[in-house]
Amino acid sequence: MWPYAVCFTASCYFTKVATKYKNHDRKVEYRFFSILAVIFPCLLAALRDSTVGTDVTVYGDVIFYRSLNMGFVEYIISRNGEYLYLLVVYICSHIIKKTSFQYFVLQALTIIPIYCTLQRSKENKYAWYGMLVYYLMLFPYSLNLMRQCIAIAIIFWGFKYVQERQLRKYLILVFVATMFHTTAVIGLLIYPIYILMTTDMDSLDESSWGKKHSSSFVVAIAKKYGGFISCAIILLTIFVLTQFSEIITYLYMYSEEDYSHFYNQLNSSNLSVIRQYVILVIPIFALYFLSRKYYNSVDNDVLPVFTFSIMAIILYQAATISAETYRVSLYFHIFVTLFVTKLFYYKTNSKERWLWMLVIFICLALFWYHFFVGEKWCQIYPYTSEILGIN
Repeated sequence: MWPYAVCFTASCYFTKVATKYKNHDRKVEYRFFSILAVIFPCLLAALRDSTVGTDVTVYGDVIFYRSLNMGFVEYIISRNGEYLYLLVVYICSHIIKKTSFQYFVLQALTIIPIYCTLQRSKENKYAWYGMLVYYLMLFPYSLNLMRQCIAIAIIFWGFKYVQERQLRKYLILVFVATMFHTTAVIGLLIYPIYILMTTDMDSLDESSWGKKHSSSFVVAIAKKYGGFISCAIILLTIFVLTQFSEIITYLYMYSEEDYSHFYNQLNSSNLSVIRQYVILVIPIFALYFLSRKYYNSVDNDVLPVFTFSIMAIILYQAATISAETYRVSLYFHIFVTLFVTKLFYYKTNSKERWLWMLVIFICLALFWYHFFVGEKWCQIYPYTSEILGIN
């Protein structure tokens, strides 16, 4: 486990240093330490053996060597969709004919948007902790679900357009993300949920945005039911999960070819709660609920980010049915990183803050050890590297 521990620690440390320089408007130092912060996980991905992460052999190496042996047009149309991923692989393979370079670039396309998003927010003082949460909860998927993790990172980076209510730009980002992985279409849900939960009822009618969109369906719903939106979304998420088998059955009847994989797994699995997972993430939400009114009053974004995070925890239970279906939750899981940074930013008592940081870190470290080491999820442990001589 030491390669992960070393890289994660170094990345978080350099993230903290970079933040310090950024907040003092020292751009050169900020960029230098930011490069150091993101290069460690990129090297970790690049120098691993093909046994670290199942999708390396499923499509990573396969598509890379295909790009070397086929003409460009023939190669691009060899798959139905996800053309930007194919283009990135093609460019990488024709710059340096080594798969390690490809995996370095793919990891960079994942980690840089996440890093920049956490550094961009006003809570960037705790961007280093947000990165730590990412490494312990989500990084293993980037060594496995490479295409999707790039799409998730793009959606997360595009969240600024959601906050600024720039729908057109956000839709463009969602489209770009779907060119890496089609599941990114789930990002379309983030915009209306955010608008519904952050619409200020008192000042909406006076604002320029409110006047422009006063007749929209989303704003009308927000005005009438704004106080219940969060609970309604959470309950709807639970309903979708409990009715998951019926939904998959219907989709299978609609298109047997497209949904046979999900349907077959459904018939051989049962939906059950992953108790260890729920228990280990409880401290994050406990920190919020103990001062819920305070957090919601100081930052309008806290409630929607909390809602995205709790949706992720609920939807993640689909992992007991199919290794494919829980992927939807990952588009919401990424917001846990931002949620945590907000909670710590507004936590005024420094002693309590550090205590909560320690508790959450211990729980997430146990999460990593239980699922990624003990249960061997994503098959990223043990980390081996022939290049580095790690066996």
